[in-house]
Formats: sequence, C-alpha cells, structure tokens
Amino acid sequence: MGAILLVLATTAACGDSDERSLCDAYAEYLATVQGLAESQVAEVTVAEAVAALEDIEAEVAQLRAVADTQNEAMVDDLDQRLGDLINTLTSLDDDVPFDTIEDLITDDVDAVVDAAETVRDEFDPICNMPD
Repeated sequence: MGAILLVLATTAACGDSDERSLCDAYAEYLATVQGLAESQVAEVTVAEAVAALEDIEAEVAQLRAVADTQNEAMVDDLDQRLGDLINTLTSLDDDVPFDTIEDLITDDVDAVVDAAETVRDEFDPICNMPD
C-alpha cells in the first residue's frame, strides 16, 4: 500500500482563480493521500484499504471536475486505475490483513502508482509544489 502513497501533501500556491480551484482540489487530493500514507499498512484490512482508496477516488473526482481538457485524460486514467484496484480488493475477504495480499495486487498497485506519478508530474509545477 505504501507504494501507492508516493505523493506528499503540501499547501498549494497558485496564481489565477482557475489555477486556485485546480490547486485547491489537488491539495485536497494530496492531503487525503498523505493521511493514508501515515496509516500503519500492516494493520489495515482489505475493507479499510478499500474505504481509504474510495476516499482518494472521491478526491480524484473533485480534481477531474476542475481539470481542464488538457489534464482531464490523466486524471481519468488515475480514476480508472484506482477503480481497478478497488474492484480487485473488493473481490477479496474484507477481514484479510492488507499486507498479506500485496503480491496479489502488484500489477494494480503499479498501475495506480504510475498514474499518480503522471498526475503529480503535471500538477506539481502548475500548483507550485516543491520537488
């Protein structure tokens, strides 16, 4: 689960109002990811992981709502990858500790990480996020 959480939450500093809306949504997404990153993965069940990923998915939906057409495809890709991971997890027993099934979901996790990095690479410079 830790691999999903490569992005650190920071405060967005943007220019015009469109960027502010985008950066506000991006900052909320980052804060949600950071909250999950601070959890103890070894103690998380599949059901708890699904709930946390659904929270991130909701923030991605907000990000999509304010993204321009140039950025929409990469946000949609992240949303799709999160959905795939959530679907995989929901097919498993809710009470299973997350750390025991990581090998089963490696491909889905890698796809989410790749999509999240693409979003981060695009939005960090727009929102003046530190490297």
